[in-house]
Amino acid sequence: MQITRITQQKRDASRYSIYIDNVYSFSLSENALLQSKIYSGQSITAQDLQSFKSLSDDDKLKAGALQYVANRSRSEREVQRYLAKRGASEQLAESLIEHFKTIGLLDDAAYAQNFVHDQHIRPGMSARQITAKLTERGVAKDTIAGSLEASDHDDEVAARRLVAKLMRQARYAEDTQKMTAYLLRRGFSYDVAKKVIADQPNFD
Repeated sequence: MQITRITQQKRDASRYSIYIDNVYSFSLSENALLQSKIYSGQSITAQDLQSFKSLSDDDKLKAGALQYVANRSRSEREVQRYLAKRGASEQLAESLIEHFKTIGLLDDAAYAQNFVHDQHIRPGMSARQITAKLTERGVAKDTIAGSLEASDHDDEVAARRLVAKLMRQARYAEDTQKMTAYLLRRGFSYDVAKKVIADQPNFD
């Protein structure tokens, strides 16, 4: 077998199509192409071809993973799940995660801080619910606690913001029990729910 042509792809200029005996076989990014040392006219064995195709698969996975973490902040657990779902080997997954950590694209502490900060913009997530959601994403409990402490999160303030939003909906504004149940489902304590609802003038 012989590599007969290497051409830059039109749809994705960062990748190159490799032709074996004038038939398309696989593609590589520019970096992977340089790493492979493939050249036009090169004679290869079936074993070489299998190795190049494995390199192509890993190369595509790396590109997808980079896009995944670059699009928005991710936790380490989320990236692990993404890579496992796409069939990455354990060795490749560990290598990519360490690489993303090194270049600052993966940082659970920063992820938790950003997540907590975002909840101050939206009404009203309790500390318990924030903790549950971050735990689902694999963030360590001490990291979550530190982020909550650094943000000065206050459940009562969050609950008041949420109640202000709920008061615009008749089904809650006219039913304190329904509003209380909603706050409890969102992780607020009964005492906090009772206090903020009692302070609403409509419920005097």
